Amino acid sequence: EYPVQVDRTVHEQTFRAAVPVADLVRETDVGDDVARAEHESDGVAWNLYLGAGDRRSRLSLHEMTPEWTWPFKGREIVLHRTRFGNLSLLDRSFRPVFTDVSWSAAGALLLTGSFRSQVGEHELIVASRRGPERHAVPLAYDNMTGRFAVEFTPAAVMSLGGTRPLPVGQWEFRVRRRDATQGTVNAVVAHDLLAQLPISVTVGHQQFKFGVLGYQSPILQVEPDLDNDERGAFRQHQLRTSLYLAQRERGLRDAVVYHCFEGREYSDSPRAVHEELVRRGAPVEHLWVVRNGACQVPESAVPVREGSREYYAAFARARYLVTNDYWPRWFDRRPDQTSLVTWHGTPLKRHGYELADRPRAVRAFRSVLSQRTENWQYVVSPGGVSTSILRRAFPVGAELIETGLPRTDLFLRPYRDRLAEDVRRRLGLPTGKRVVLYAPTYRDQLAVRDGYRLGPLLNLAALGAALGDDHSLLFRKHRLSVGTLPADADGCVLDVSEYPDANELLLAADTLVTDYSSLTFDFATTRRPIIFFTPDLEEYRDEIRGFSLDFEAEAPGPLLR
Repeated sequence: EYPVQVDRTVHEQTFRAAVPVADLVRETDVGDDVARAEHESDGVAWNLYLGAGDRRSRLSLHEMTPEWTWPFKGREIVLHRTRFGNLSLLDRSFRPVFTDVSWSAAGALLLTGSFRSQVGEHELIVASRRGPERHAVPLAYDNMTGRFAVEFTPAAVMSLGGTRPLPVGQWEFRVRRRDATQGTVNAVVAHDLLAQLPISVTVGHQQFKFGVLGYQSPILQVEPDLDNDERGAFRQHQLRTSLYLAQRERGLRDAVVYHCFEGREYSDSPRAVHEELVRRGAPVEHLWVVRNGACQVPESAVPVREGSREYYAAFARARYLVTNDYWPRWFDRRPDQTSLVTWHGTPLKRHGYELADRPRAVRAFRSVLSQRTENWQYVVSPGGVSTSILRRAFPVGAELIETGLPRTDLFLRPYRDRLAEDVRRRLGLPTGKRVVLYAPTYRDQLAVRDGYRLGPLLNLAALGAALGDDHSLLFRKHRLSVGTLPADADGCVLDVSEYPDANELLLAADTLVTDYSSLTFDFATTRRPIIFFTPDLEEYRDEIRGFSLDFEAEAPGPLLR
């Protein structure tokens, strides 16, 4: 409590009070404070009241009054207006504050602001709120004024798969020293900028929206790569029940639709089929389904946005359709259409109807229940043993073709050694080092909304140390797995999960470490060593997924705990 001086005039009363901030702020070690800033939301808030006796009223801050910030004892004090207009004093870590934001015509997000941080080079971290993905962008930072500027184009970020847009969802903004010796600091939006938000830009068909979450936390919302009349469950239902059905009444086009991992990749057997048809000069159009810009396709194919009008028209009128996974639930093959299922690997673990007695794999079992039998016209089989497995696992009535998987042709190409070297250069791997690829599969019992949490992993830090400097250790998680590697793995392993084609990685690897992945069969064609890390073998075999063959007897390598 502090005394108040009141001045009265004919028309108004004014008051003045002096609040010694030193009474409110604890002295903090700066280094530790910054390290904790990522977990600190708004710092310590002191609410201000005016009162006499038992009566008191919360003070407000005029909406036209800017927030004031000043450093004090290794932290910063903020004269803050809450979302309800009330006045607070915030005692918090130094925070980057966005004071101006705009979009360029080319879709670049331009951010400027202030940050009373320690001297040094900084970078902006754009981090997914739901997944592990994050991107670092250099900050143009003036150590004298504490001002910074940054430019970031969410429609074109670099990855191992090339340039692509940020995945759909919400993205947070943080700042950290480029030497990464301290934790990241959450950014905030200046109070007087809030009235201008949200602001958005559309690049192609995709919308990117910058706004706030809660009150002052900046957020970037990435929408699906669809037009306004295509976006959302209602519009998608309209397209399936009107446009798709109408297009089915029209004549077929001499075109092939490729549906690879639901539009997430240009890879696997559909890629091999496409490249062979192009090599032969087949007189057909090549239409490749792409979900939200997740992959790049070559000039020999036309990208078709998943969920767009063109997407439904392609499925309705293409003469040929190729997938390596389940067909979309709404797809209904016309009698004059030809459909081919290549599946995505030789079946090692159980799939489809074989999971009927495995309740912990119910998500995978439901996928096969949604399939129309007539859509499974032709199915590629890796060989005689797989043929009987595929007949048990998937809709009956399909004609199985025992040709081997098209994707494994890559291991027999005359240019395979040159391609392996190209892959190593693309990954930045030193010449002459032995490459170990660790590629575990997912676990059904670890299902979450967006996929599956990472299962039991090798101690990557210990493995990296044991292998030594003459090895390069790569890690590729399953495409359905979500989560980040342990912090102690940083620096000893290269995460190649975003690399667009797993088989190219196998070609570049000297040794494969896996558990129950079908990549085993592909890599076996190289006759290079395979090691199986199977700490949960009994549980996986008897309770979770189970195997389509005698894994313990047939595995081409040791099963290690």
